[in-house]
Parts: sequence; C-alpha cells; structure tokens
Amino acid sequence: MSVYDAIVAGGGPNGLAAALRLAEAGWSVCLVEANDDVGGGARTAEVTLPGFRHDLGAAFLPLATVAPAITGRDLSSYGLRLLHAPLPAAHPFPGNQAIALARSPAETAASIDKVHLGDGAVWTELGEAFADPVELFLRAQMVRWPLAEGARLARRLGGVGRTLEFIRTLLQGASVAARRFASEQARAFLVAPAMHADLQPEEPGTAVYALLLHFLGERYGMPVAEGGTGAVSAAMAAKLRDAGGEIMTGRPVDRIVVEHGRAVGVEAGGEALVARRAVIAALHPELVVRLAGAESFPAGALQQVRDYRSGLGTFKVDWALDGPVPWAAEECRRAAVVHMGDTVQAMSRAAWEANYGLLPARPTLILGQPTLADPSRAPAGKHVLWGYAHVPAAPTGDALRPRARGDWARSAEPFLERVEVTIEAHAPGFRERVLARRAWTPADLEAANANLIGGDIVSGSFAVDQQLLFRPGWSWWRWGSPVKGLYLGSAALPPGGGVHGACGDLAAAQALADRRRPLLLAGAAAGAVGLLAGRPRWRG
Repeated sequence: MSVYDAIVAGGGPNGLAAALRLAEAGWSVCLVEANDDVGGGARTAEVTLPGFRHDLGAAFLPLATVAPAITGRDLSSYGLRLLHAPLPAAHPFPGNQAIALARSPAETAASIDKVHLGDGAVWTELGEAFADPVELFLRAQMVRWPLAEGARLARRLGGVGRTLEFIRTLLQGASVAARRFASEQARAFLVAPAMHADLQPEEPGTAVYALLLHFLGERYGMPVAEGGTGAVSAAMAAKLRDAGGEIMTGRPVDRIVVEHGRAVGVEAGGEALVARRAVIAALHPELVVRLAGAESFPAGALQQVRDYRSGLGTFKVDWALDGPVPWAAEECRRAAVVHMGDTVQAMSRAAWEANYGLLPARPTLILGQPTLADPSRAPAGKHVLWGYAHVPAAPTGDALRPRARGDWARSAEPFLERVEVTIEAHAPGFRERVLARRAWTPADLEAANANLIGGDIVSGSFAVDQQLLFRPGWSWWRWGSPVKGLYLGSAALPPGGGVHGACGDLAAAQALADRRRPLLLAGAAAGAVGLLAGRPRWRG
C-alpha cells in the first residue's frame, strides 16, 4: 500500500496540471493514467503509416497560449516548442474563393473585402469592440479568483451600456452576431469556429465561441507543438517528475475509495493507493460517480450528473498524404486550420441533423494541416491531415440515405466517403494524394480514451444552461464535490474543453485552499483563546 498526500486520476492536460500544482506546493503526488502513456486527448502516434505522426485528439493550441497552467511554467526547457503556419485559419467557398484569418485585423479585413467590399470594416469594428473583452473573459475563467481580470474587463468595457452590450453579444447565437455582415461568405466565416461546439449556430451562447477562437487565432495564431500535441503532455510530465511527482501509466482506476463521507484513495491495477489529503479526478463526472459508487453522493448531486447532457459524438479522420492538400483557394494552402461549411444554413442543418440522430448529409468539417508548420510530422515532402465532423454518438438514420440504417457498422465507410467528397469539392485531386487513412467513430474514440463518452470530446454539451455554476451542476461547483476530499478537475468543469489545463489546475488550487482553511481557522481560534487568557498568541 502506497501513501501520498494526493492521488490524481487521469493523465490528460488537466490531470497533469493538477498534479503539477500540488507537487510544486510540496505535496507528495501520484498521477494514475489508464493508457500506457500520459496525455489523454493530447497525445500523438503513428496510426496510418510509419513516419506519419498524428494527433489523437487536440491538434491546435490557441487556448494554451493564454493558459496560466501551461504558459505560467517554463515548459520550453522540457522540449515544448510551438510552431505556426503562415495563416492561422481559412474558410473556402465555391468559386475558388476563401477568407483568411490572418495575424492582424487589417489583413483579415482585407481578405474579407476581397470577397465582399465593406464587410472588412464590420470585422474591424467587431475586433475593436470585442477582442479584448472576450480574451479577458476567457482568462478570468482560468484563475481561481478572477478579480484582476474582472477589473480589467470592466475598465475595457467602460460603462454600463458597453457592459450590457457585451453580455448581450455573449448570449447571442453566432448566426445572430453574423448578421452584421452583408455577404453570406463573411457570415459563414464568422460562424464556423462556433461549430467546434456541439450546437446549432442559432443557439444562445454560440457567438462567444466564434468570437473567442477568431480573436485568439488572430492574436496568438493556431500553433502546433513541434512533434505533436503529445509534446505538451510529455513536457508537463517531465516537469512533474522533476517536482517530485510520481506517474503510474497502464493503471486504470478501478475504484475511488470513500470512507465515512471522505475520499481516502483509489484502487488501480489491483493496488491500493492512499490519499491523505485529496483525490482529484480529471475524469468525466459519470465515471467519477461510477468509480466512487452512487451511494457516496446525495440524491441531488446524482440527479445533476444524470441531467448533464453530453455533447455530440465525433467522427475523426487522420490522413497520410503524398503531398499538401491541393486547395483551389490559395489562402487554404497556407492555413493551419480550415473550416468547411459553404453557408450558415448548411452548417445549421448539419448540426440539426446530428442532434436529431442523423448522419449529416453535408457535414461541417474542421480540418488541420499541422505539417505546414511542423514538417517533422511526416517524411520529407509528405503531409498529414487531421479532421473531424460532429455526428450522433449512435446514429438512428442518415440524412443523405433515408432508407439506410445509421449504425456505425454500416455507416462508417459511406460517411468517410462523404467527408472526402466534401474536401475534394474544394481541393480537386485530394483523394489521389491519400496514401492511408484512419477513421475513428465515436465508439472508437471512447475505446481509446474512456473519458470520451459517446465520442464527446468536450465532456458535456456547451449549451448555455451548462456553463459556469451549472457545469456540471451546483453540487459540484468550484471544482469540489459532495464528497469531502474529492475534487473534479476535468473539462466538465469551467472553463471546459481544450488544451489549457485550467480545470485541473483550479481543482488543485481548491484542494490547497481547503487544506489551508482549517489551519488558518485553528490559528485564529488559538489566537483568540490567547487574547482571552490575557496573553498574546504571537511573540516578537
């Protein structure tokens, strides 16, 4: 039986960030990971052909550029290096047109004006009004006490009217915010990043995702980690070991041990690991309840987990290519990320179909070209392509083939064909460059990472009623749980999905604060007793 101050279950970026914070605070920490290597959704492997390195989950790291849990540590000394393609992103349209997201507002506006003169000025106005506030809003969710960020946000908004307008925009649908533009292309360009979430672009709250990813990309790029996103996890793991932390891989957690209402350790791989102070679960709340036992939680907390809605499933594809994607639009040939959805209506329809159990007839695609920034991912002259579409976890039908059954056993190959045809329409000759491919259905993703329940890569829908206090429910607020000593540090907590480590970092900060509080109270009580007894508690 091994004894530690804290056990961290789950070795993705959130689990690594949690373990790092505790180790740096002087706690003895053991991180337990089910897979043979750490990383969770931030891993890289050769899954098509030898020499072609593919990111198994996240590929682009705009959130990491502003995340204290990552940028606040010197990970460059552990081999982490972020690289950039010439453009952060692009969006192609029929007729060989495209809009590019550049590294300056003026360049982005010029690209929009090439498609429709006048819409570039609208982009500039959006940036002047919202670029600073949405970044500050994100940063505030990545720290435990966001007072400084909140003060900066209030100063930036500068008045009640501006503040109310900002809040109104945050609550808007992305398609509503896009009405500022005159052209359908500019509207689709604005909306597309919101499709990283699982929602239709008309739904409240989607505007913030569109604005946030656009403005982060414009300011900080869409960087990749040299060698693959797994390099982020490897750097964090190396720093954790240097800080004294221990890592156990290939050890799925079989049980979170709760005694007398308190988490006291875990059982993993047949071994008992004791936690004197805290257990931090960087896991989906459904897994936490399953591992700790439903009897450990009050009925209200269990109901909140039952009511917590999953996001859509994901159909992901990794391609090994004989050369770069032959995009018809020049902007796409230089872009790290390519969003594909010809119109707002088409993207809305695809999301609607997926939410109602149908495989989308015209899927919205999010593609990544990491070898434009990092040629080391493939043999000389070759490339890798990364991409996904939102789909139902267990489809009941197919919007393109009404008589077809939607189950993945019959649908994976036809849907892969649909994805490639969509790319081919904007990149003639693409399929001729495909050397190999690996398609992942939602079930495949869950099999590779148990945290991705139903292929949901963000640990719960991003609907507006599942944010802040309601993510995943008020009984789990502030990264704690109804069980003493058990903390939740996964993307099911604010600020949600992405490679930023903030959820785990904040769970660890809460555990440290809870541990300090009784000591402070005890010190205050002793001081009060000393004063009442007529003698000072502290001596000079």
